[in-house]
Amino acid sequence: MDSFYVELPPVDSDDPLFRHKTEILDQRSLAFRFSVSGADSCVQCESHVDAMLKTARILNLNEIEWYFLEEDEFGTITFRNELEALNTVFAALKCVKKAKEEVVALNLLIEIVIQKFRLLEAADNVEAGISCDGDKESKLLDWARREGIESKLDVAVFDGFGRGLRAAVDIAVNDIVMKIPQHLIISEDFVDNTDLGLALNDFEGVIGDTKVLLWSMRERHKPYSMFAPYFASLPDSFNTGLSFGISALQVLDGTMVLEELMQAKEHLRLEYEKLFPELSNKYPSLFPENQFTWEMYLWACELWYSNGLKICFPDGSIKTCLVPYMGLLNHSLHPHVTHYSKIDPESKSLIVHAARPLNAGKQCFLNYGALSNSHLLMFYGFVLGRDNPFDVVPIDLDLSDSPDRLALIEKANLGLSHMVRGTWLIPFRIPSRLLTTLCIALMDEDEARSLTFSPKHNRMRLQTEKEGYGFLFSLLSGMLDSLGDTVSPEDGEQLEWDVKLATFFKCQQQRLLQSACSYCSLAYEGL
Repeated sequence: MDSFYVELPPVDSDDPLFRHKTEILDQRSLAFRFSVSGADSCVQCESHVDAMLKTARILNLNEIEWYFLEEDEFGTITFRNELEALNTVFAALKCVKKAKEEVVALNLLIEIVIQKFRLLEAADNVEAGISCDGDKESKLLDWARREGIESKLDVAVFDGFGRGLRAAVDIAVNDIVMKIPQHLIISEDFVDNTDLGLALNDFEGVIGDTKVLLWSMRERHKPYSMFAPYFASLPDSFNTGLSFGISALQVLDGTMVLEELMQAKEHLRLEYEKLFPELSNKYPSLFPENQFTWEMYLWACELWYSNGLKICFPDGSIKTCLVPYMGLLNHSLHPHVTHYSKIDPESKSLIVHAARPLNAGKQCFLNYGALSNSHLLMFYGFVLGRDNPFDVVPIDLDLSDSPDRLALIEKANLGLSHMVRGTWLIPFRIPSRLLTTLCIALMDEDEARSLTFSPKHNRMRLQTEKEGYGFLFSLLSGMLDSLGDTVSPEDGEQLEWDVKLATFFKCQQQRLLQSACSYCSLAYEGL
């Protein structure tokens, strides 16, 4: 039978990780083009798919996944990466199928990839939701249909999540799950063409981000607005870290997120005071004082932080937007929707495809991005558990007084910005990039002179490695001590929502640092 080729895309030249990905692909001798015989067996096809996935995993690395990737790691990296890799291979196979409809081996390859999608689904235990028949949700759904939104998802309530969207029918890979007309996507350009946007052109210092906040505050109170059902469906409060009270902030004492949170709140307050009461005095009909309070401004900020999506418009511009109905999708590390940010120029709609299968009745998840728990706490109002591979603690080293060692570190392409995460996550260790950087900083002059960079992260002397683990243990122990007494999630169960959330976050931070400290201690003792 005829042979055929499956070609994976090259690394995008605009990819920020272009050099790193190209290096890894070259070091591992991974191919982009795969020759398949039409008569290949199932076992041979399995081998082909495994080879394709090894390449596709590297193509789809994000920065954190790249940082923690070790030279001896060839399998699944994260759920997100595996899902993207499968979709890359699936798309390449579909391209071949357009030209070779009835080749047995090609159909085998596609079926193997589909089975791997199903294995991802089996590993993800998602509860079915119950119908959400509230008046606000019913009006939102009627409005969405009336305005041209097409969706295979309906509103439901899920334990532990609240409202979300669930599949109304079985959904396959690459099925369209939702289409939102462009005229419903709320962006800076949209607001510029409203009466409020035009009035603000005369008010110095009001930029696009501020305009959309003010428009949202006003639109929320307009019963005859085109978007009235959408705004009516939004919660009265978003309960993000920006709304934390004094008690919750006290719980966060010692964490790095506390300073970020205080700076963000101060910045928002100063921005508000630049606008009011001056806007209300100048345009009392547009900005009535009772609708433009600090609390309502904060509500609008939290709306845009927690619901805003980066959307690419047909002219190539990328803007943060509110996308009605789609905003009901909840975040998960195991998403069903991953690529959703480009408006189709032909249909003038945002077309959302499924990245993996989803059974009817199950919740459909979005992924907001590779976000740490501190970011999720601040801007989204929730924290993930131990399985978040993107929850990291940054470590910035200072070698300003050691220019010779800094030069060696730069020669090794290591840098001074590093990170650690829970050592229960694969790979179960301190990242080699961090350890190698510390070893270069701590080694004696003889070892520094004899240092080579082939392989890139060569093994250091055991004593130097031991000193590296000792230094890191001391550094991480100090960070752990600054968090104060150990807390558990149960400590906040009966408290206010913000104290409960802050307690859970701090608990996760302590667990992460404790695991890294324990690893360093064991490694130190073992050398």
